[in-house]
Amino acid sequence: MRIFFICFVIFCSTVWVSATSLVVTNFDHNGDGLASGNGADTFVSQQAPDNTGSQDAIKLRSQVPLNHVEMAYLRFDTSNIEQGSITDAKIRLYDFRIDEGAFTGGDTFEVRGLNNESLDNWSETGITWNTAPGITNDGITDAEDFNSDTTFLGSFVFTYENVSVNGFSIAMDLNNLANFLNSDTNGLATLIISHVQDGADSLHHFASREANTITRTNSTPTPLGSLAPQLVLEADIAPIVPEPGSFVFFAFALAFCWCQAQRAKRF
Repeated sequence: MRIFFICFVIFCSTVWVSATSLVVTNFDHNGDGLASGNGADTFVSQQAPDNTGSQDAIKLRSQVPLNHVEMAYLRFDTSNIEQGSITDAKIRLYDFRIDEGAFTGGDTFEVRGLNNESLDNWSETGITWNTAPGITNDGITDAEDFNSDTTFLGSFVFTYENVSVNGFSIAMDLNNLANFLNSDTNGLATLIISHVQDGADSLHHFASREANTITRTNSTPTPLGSLAPQLVLEADIAPIVPEPGSFVFFAFALAFCWCQAQRAKRF
């Protein structure tokens, strides 16, 4: 009995946690390139509070005096990811130039997560400025606009230098994104992105999951969903079934234990 117990311990020790890279888009949560899951994206506009969920671009702007304030809402289906397993998380967005002009500076964007999970089921084709969760509607995009249903995750700067490259993307490493995703319990994660500069040149567009060309100014076709917002993740996942090498190692361990048992019988 002791021999078999030792073998069992050796076998269990061959099952280890492996680091896995994952990419989850709000178009496809399985990684097979086909539309699946409950992802969504849109932007809400103070000036034109109608729904914008079917557009191919996500507009971000902060021109407070003109009531030109737009914020992005992104929802990711994370139901295929083991809760609490994420060790690193980034968000990747694709530049989708329309009429931004030749900017040489950089714009700062802030990202928040919707921590009230009962509000995650907003409709991409129904959400408006007046119904968007997590914000107040005073027309000023600053920290005071966001209520207790949101958690600040970090900020990033998007520079426009050398952004003439078609399909340019930026992956942002946010300080609190991994913790926010690990705390999720309903398999849905909503991120809210706001543009914090106030000025005439504060408009920018990122590709939505509906985009099917490289940019608005470059009509080269691209597969639907290929420019969708992404979560780029590192996760520690323990295999449910040991790898084949584990069984080989176990077989050698079992043979060794059997030989030791036979040897013990002779003495």
